[in-house]
Amino acid sequence: MNAIDVQGRVFMVAAILGLATSLLVRLPVLEIQLLVMLVLVIALGVPHGALDLIFAKRLLALHTRTGWSVFLIAYLGLAALVVLIWRSFPWAFLIGFLAMSMFHFSGDLKDRAPLPLRLLYGGGIIFFPAALHAEPLGQLFSLLIGSPEGRPLADALHTVAWPWLALTGIIAAWNLKKTPAAALETISVAAALTLMPPILGFTLYFCLMHSARHVLRTKHFAQASWQRLIRIAAGPMIGTLVLGYWGWQELAGSGLTATIVQTVFVGLAALTVPHMALVERVRWQETA
Repeated sequence: MNAIDVQGRVFMVAAILGLATSLLVRLPVLEIQLLVMLVLVIALGVPHGALDLIFAKRLLALHTRTGWSVFLIAYLGLAALVVLIWRSFPWAFLIGFLAMSMFHFSGDLKDRAPLPLRLLYGGGIIFFPAALHAEPLGQLFSLLIGSPEGRPLADALHTVAWPWLALTGIIAAWNLKKTPAAALETISVAAALTLMPPILGFTLYFCLMHSARHVLRTKHFAQASWQRLIRIAAGPMIGTLVLGYWGWQELAGSGLTATIVQTVFVGLAALTVPHMALVERVRWQETA
């Protein structure tokens, strides 16, 4: 059993515990859930993007200060462009963020499942929460775009969610003998995101599945020790925290709930665009 298999099983156990907790224990108010998400995303989610320096050095052959400077300017420029789009065209930002996320998250099952299951899995990260939680999901969308118009999008996702969930279950069951680990991981992700409140379900998925798996794959890609990974990630992590704090101060007038939602999800989107530009290029090269 390799490290990815172990991580997948850990996630499945965490999903079962998370489901039991959310169903049996009275959950805290939304603000507390968001604060928990903020802390966990910073501690367990952000580090996987902080390792982009490894991919940049390998793919772009960066060996000089000039090369690194150009890369950092381009990386931060893409992130700033995402924030500008959110400020100017919030609906375009939201639709683009959701579409980009579906594609990116499908990479969790790379080399572990056939393409149809991977696509259903990636899309499910967006659709599954809308099956039973369209109202709170619409509230989160509204907070993210700064207007009360997020509910129609959540209702549209709700319409697609049940057929998507059913098809995912069928394809996962079909692949249960051929790729049992990926099929069970898909079922676990679907159960967690469908049954748990959106904030808790996404936090569990993002930290313990998506981010954890990416860190393990990066470690294998770089053939690096954990100590080296920590050293590499330390600088970008500090920079991310500084920018995150600055963004928090800029958004503080929106109220605590909106500030957390916008800081986390706009921040994730801003970092995901340049992150995808590197990671997806690696996946493409490995597939070619």
